[in-house]
Amino acid sequence: MLNTFGQSNKLISIPKNINGDTSSWYKWQLKDDDELKLLHLILDTNAFHFRFWNDGQVIDIWSVDNKSFRGVITNYTYKIESNNNNKKRNKQDKILSNQVQIDSSVARQTYELIKTISLIPSDDSIKGWGQGEDGNTYIFETSTTNSYSFKTYWTQIGRAHV
Repeated sequence: MLNTFGQSNKLISIPKNINGDTSSWYKWQLKDDDELKLLHLILDTNAFHFRFWNDGQVIDIWSVDNKSFRGVITNYTYKIESNNNNKKRNKQDKILSNQVQIDSSVARQTYELIKTISLIPSDDSIKGWGQGEDGNTYIFETSTTNSYSFKTYWTQIGRAHV
């Protein structure tokens, strides 16, 4: 789904649910952005910014000029406050995190890989991509001065054809 955002005229691509609502994954990521004090990439004005979400880890690669690149890895987990052996996450839980800077040459090499990955469509656009098993969900966000893309890849069932 493509939209423009505010007055920036940025082209926005965020998957929509069948009912036309914004992706649940996107809504959850916004909450995680806030908890980890990460910039919402839809608002980013850098020339390029890529963010990869994996369970417990976020990798950011960005450039202000598409010449020099920077990166950071954010590792995180939740401190679970148990109540009567109830292990469900609740409002009192705290997020614990740390960040590790990525060497600029590694950030540039990663950018070269990202250019290839960015050509892959989100899982909902891949013929034969199944949904529904528990497991990892990988999320790729890409922001430029002109566009923002949010792609998800949930545990695949069956065979997909890219």
